[in-house]
Amino acid sequence: MLRAALAEPDPTTLATVTAVVLRTARRRQGEWARELVVETLRRADDELTDALLGSRDRATRRLAYRVAIGREHFSPARLAHLAATDDDVVVQDVCADAALARTGDGRHDEILRPLLGSRHARVRAAGVTALGRTGRAEEATGFLADRSGLVRACARWVLRRHGRDPLPHYRKACAGPAAAVSPGAVAGLGECGTRADADLLRPLLAHPSGPVRARTVGALRTLGAADPTWLRPLLDDPSASVAREASVALLPYAAELPAAWLEDRLAVDRPRHVRTAAYRLLSEHRGTVPLRCHLSLLDDPEPGLRTRARAAVPRWCPADAASAYAALSPVERTHLDTLIDRAGPALGGRAVDLLRWYLGAGTQQAQTDSAATPW
Repeated sequence: MLRAALAEPDPTTLATVTAVVLRTARRRQGEWARELVVETLRRADDELTDALLGSRDRATRRLAYRVAIGREHFSPARLAHLAATDDDVVVQDVCADAALARTGDGRHDEILRPLLGSRHARVRAAGVTALGRTGRAEEATGFLADRSGLVRACARWVLRRHGRDPLPHYRKACAGPAAAVSPGAVAGLGECGTRADADLLRPLLAHPSGPVRARTVGALRTLGAADPTWLRPLLDDPSASVAREASVALLPYAAELPAAWLEDRLAVDRPRHVRTAAYRLLSEHRGTVPLRCHLSLLDDPEPGLRTRARAAVPRWCPADAASAYAALSPVERTHLDTLIDRAGPALGGRAVDLLRWYLGAGTQQAQTDSAATPW
């Protein structure tokens, strides 16, 4: 019945059958139906092929492109255009590979131009990689500062294969006028530079562009030169990406940052990204500091912080919890006890009792009461 239905199918029938068959093909007895559909597509006319190429079903559309490419349904230029503009990464890959496989006839420009100008990083990377084998390796220099790390890596690979070191290019780009420094150039220097390049990067922490500052922090962290003295002020940066990068770079030094200074940045009137960065660093502190941080945010108006804090309290279980609690000053202990008392509605009474038992809070209170009892 299926073979009869696919003998002379209309576009709607073929599209519907293909979508179902591609799912049933995963079953033990379903592969024969997929082979029948592929056979039908290979002998389909342009109308049927175009109908499946425009299908809203992703699996159907991908299969149609693979079969159409195998039949050479598209010209090399058309393949390059499809790779550069389509939103499906699988279609991008199969079209780009098919287009680049036809660069041997000398028509490089009509294929490479759309690929190199695509907004999709994977497609640009394929085009940059092809520059080396088409005798245009010099053009890869223009992609060393691309916004995508994948494209930058491909550009460096092409240049190195042709005897050129990309590092001097990055150093020159980062040492130029501030207005000419791009985020991609800064990131590229971090990816292939040395620790000695930190002196070249540090002045860019004050760059007027947020993306440049963020990439500078990331580059310093990659080079192992994330000095807390330089990065600590960036937690208050007006750019969320800069504060986020600074908090990630400061994680190894979180315990060295003053807890009171970080807790001040948890205030409700602070920007959301500043509060998030401070929370990330406070969570890496030692002793009862993280617990105090989590408990203070259980009813926070910011949903993200509130959710993370409620999930973190049950997971807080350092081996020295009881001794850390006992080492607190009376004022600090009273403050923590107050936060625990207020946590009941958010965490539940059982969770609060367990937390007190874990801290030894009940034991400490019992000892205090015993000392005050005259008998």
